Amino acid sequence: VLDARCHYARLRVAATASNDDILAAYKAVRVLVHPDKHAEANRARATTAFQDLLRSYEVLSSPAERRQYDNSFERHASRGGAAAAAAA
Repeated sequence: VLDARCHYARLRVAATASNDDILAAYKAVRVLVHPDKHAEANRARATTAFQDLLRSYEVLSSPAERRQYDNSFERHASRGGAAAAAAA
């Protein structure tokens, strides 16, 4: 299981996902976590989840940011970090 802080895990896509796959996943998941879809009591948590999701989409939809993220994720995994980067 991937770490929930992983951008790929948030979007529920593989690291090999295409830009079209990332966009489709973002659209599907944002509907589930959008703050307006949650009761007032859960709205703050949903807002945080929505902002995290948006950041993940921004990183993975930008070729330069995605490359930088992938490189740092691989370096972290090679050092045994985050349970070997969530078993890659």
